[in-house]
Amino acid sequence: MDLSNYFSTIPNVIYEICNEPNGWSSWDSIKSYANEVIPVIRANDPDAVIIVGTPTWSQDIDKALASPLSYDNIMYALHF
Repeated sequence: MDLSNYFSTIPNVIYEICNEPNGWSSWDSIKSYANEVIPVIRANDPDAVIIVGTPTWSQDIDKALASPLSYDNIMYALHF
């Protein structure tokens, strides 16, 4: 089921992909996945906020800041 299609009419939905990627994930692999998933969400819900996790359980936000995604309404997760 494509959840973005199901929830697209609900205005207060925030999508989160890659919640706390483990220590084996690189920003390049997360970014590659995001570049596949975000266009699907945007096709159904063009203005929705999307949160993208960062490497090492969302602790390495500097990796995302050095090579950000090229979409609007994107937030990067940072967990202490």
